[in-house]
Amino acid sequence: MTRSQYLGLLQAISVIVPLTIAIRASNNMLLTTIPLLARYNFQFNNTLVGILSALVSLMTFLSSGLINSRLRACTRRIAFIASSATYAAVFPLFWLSSPITIWILSAAAGFVLGFLMPNVITSASLLPDRRTRERLLNIYTLSLSISLILGPAIESLILKYYGLRESFLFFTVFPILALAIAPFVKFPEENMAGDSVVSTSTVISNPGFIAAILNIATYNVVFSFLMAFGGIYARTHLT
Repeated sequence: MTRSQYLGLLQAISVIVPLTIAIRASNNMLLTTIPLLARYNFQFNNTLVGILSALVSLMTFLSSGLINSRLRACTRRIAFIASSATYAAVFPLFWLSSPITIWILSAAAGFVLGFLMPNVITSASLLPDRRTRERLLNIYTLSLSISLILGPAIESLILKYYGLRESFLFFTVFPILALAIAPFVKFPEENMAGDSVVSTSTVISNPGFIAAILNIATYNVVFSFLMAFGGIYARTHLT
């Protein structure tokens, strides 16, 4: 590895790692705590808890799959920074949420999250050297794993002394950190003359795309179920 490649990798790590941990840890906390807040503070039944959790994922799908993927790099950068600011603003409002506003806040949080994580992983793949790029992607994956350990560990400590509402205030540190780092995230340069447009029907009918969707579904369906109802099950049957 040359000196320039080494410095480029270090610079990318200094942005990607804390940003990934900040977004993923807070996102994980959001997805697990919203159902608990809805069930035990607002007395939602299981059906409403499931619909509320599905709403977050639906809004993320809409913003990520239907909007973010169609934006050019310059516009996507603006959307990314604006979404980071909105995420930091919406997150602490769950502390003040009601049975009505929790639907609005959940939809807003899910929507802006669709502009965050896809662009982080895109930024992690922009280094020109293949070997350096693979190292950064491995570090990115490691950061995801660390965040899934760090988030629950921190929240379990918070919940020993405070309630579910207050945990959102403490975790607001993560969205604020993400907002501070967001302007330093790199986006791909556009080649206006060489851009080619691929139709949606071509992508959907591609066997690789179908295989990817099925592989992700085998993970996400179970993961979403555990995120939505795992805490409720634990509190009901294990305490």
